[in-house]
Amino acid sequence: MVADLVLSRLIGSPLQAPLEWLRHLAHKVQCWREPGLADVLAEGQRTRDLMRSLISANTNCIDIGAHLGLMTCDMVRLAPHGRHIAFEPVPHKARWLQRKLPQVNVQQAAVGAVSMTTAFALSEDDSANSALRPNENTQASQMIQVRCLSLDDLVAPDHPIGFIKMDAIGGEFDILRGAHRLIMRDRPVLLFECTPNGTRAFGVDPAELFRHLTGTLGYWVYSLSGWARKEPPLDERRFLAAQVYPFEAFNFVGLPMAAGLARDSVSLPGRTPATAESARLDLAA
Repeated sequence: MVADLVLSRLIGSPLQAPLEWLRHLAHKVQCWREPGLADVLAEGQRTRDLMRSLISANTNCIDIGAHLGLMTCDMVRLAPHGRHIAFEPVPHKARWLQRKLPQVNVQQAAVGAVSMTTAFALSEDDSANSALRPNENTQASQMIQVRCLSLDDLVAPDHPIGFIKMDAIGGEFDILRGAHRLIMRDRPVLLFECTPNGTRAFGVDPAELFRHLTGTLGYWVYSLSGWARKEPPLDERRFLAAQVYPFEAFNFVGLPMAAGLARDSVSLPGRTPATAESARLDLAA
């Protein structure tokens, strides 16, 4: 808990930038030692590049699995006029976020297919790997009861969402099921984690998640490296291969098929196409 507290206070402080530079150097060394990790170690910077491209000043964002608030702070910075929601089920981290970001609706809760109270595996030594369904990477120190909310129950139709980030240690498929009305109504950008160990702890194969996104919801799926390289969206074979060493991705972006997204352009309904590098989309308008 002490390490989490220190890191939470560094986020958004003047020390954040030099610490991120040091982490970047450490990643360079790690890539030199293990080239197969290059793409996944670059995901942090690529995520920020993606967010700068797709979030405008008025975009309403949701951060699921907010942890210490790194991405929530980015959302607030990129969309200062947006109405943001952050979910963090670990009690002490939710309290820190509520104090640090009073302009954000911070919910001490997990997110899933239905709203209920449920058991949650809390890892005090590695709180980032706390989860609704423990997997082989979860070292749970205790089980606690937490609220679990569905986005369809919480988010009103008059609060259009433009960007959703999901890091739920395998619970992403349940989150999508519980946000079906919201997603079909608002067509937000979806930034999500997918690893075989995580999804299978919920009884879901990664292929099932991919088919739900591309079939039921009508989204193209890109790896962050593929988006950065202006590659076409992934098919199912490449999506599954991306999660096998040498890894291409642990995190992916979903964009609505109706947007007619080409490799080098962004064009959402009602928006003028722009290059991916320069696009600043008010997705919540």
